[in-house]
Amino acid sequence: MWFYPTSLSSGNYYGLFNQYQSSTTDRSLQMMIRGLQLTLDFFADGVTGTTSLATYTWYHAAFVYDYPSKTQSVYLNGIQDASRVSNEPYLGTSGPINRAARTI
Repeated sequence: MWFYPTSLSSGNYYGLFNQYQSSTTDRSLQMMIRGLQLTLDFFADGVTGTTSLATYTWYHAAFVYDYPSKTQSVYLNGIQDASRVSNEPYLGTSGPINRAARTI
């Protein structure tokens, strides 16, 4: 997904996409900017990129999850920014899906 942040704060979370089933570990899929970095999180089980984002810059983000290996990866502008093996597989099966619909 492409995004162009016009305002960022290191203490805020900016949701890009989520599927929310419950506030239980591994049952909520969240793709966001957290602490100025891209994050793929399964509610308390996630990976955060290492590159700090800046305002007024176009970025392309890709979030990849390989279920068999439980590997979560974050890509920024086509380059892998972080990767880790999740503690448990993603278990969310229902719940509303939301995507960013505001200027960030």
